[in-house]
Amino acid sequence: MATTPFDINKITDRYKNITKSNTHNPTFDYSFKMVDGIGNELAEIYYSSSFDEWGVIKDNFPGRRIGYKWSLPTLTFEDFEHFFKLMKLPLVINPNPTTL
Repeated sequence: MATTPFDINKITDRYKNITKSNTHNPTFDYSFKMVDGIGNELAEIYYSSSFDEWGVIKDNFPGRRIGYKWSLPTLTFEDFEHFFKLMKLPLVINPNPTTL
């Protein structure tokens, strides 16, 4: 199985359902949002390079939102996809990425 080295700058190109977010949080260097096929927000995704830590806030409507944090190494895109599989959040891989 081939692995692809992880590059945070290529997330929005690799996954069709992840876009950059306008949310500004000074604790995190990067913020993204995950949407479903019709534009409903499924989760907010944050990354802090200072702590090498990811944060995900999953929308759990009609229940409470669920928060996740991890600081395990994300060396490949397959590692990143595995974390989202554990959280039961669907990543939609772009079949025609422009920068990978």
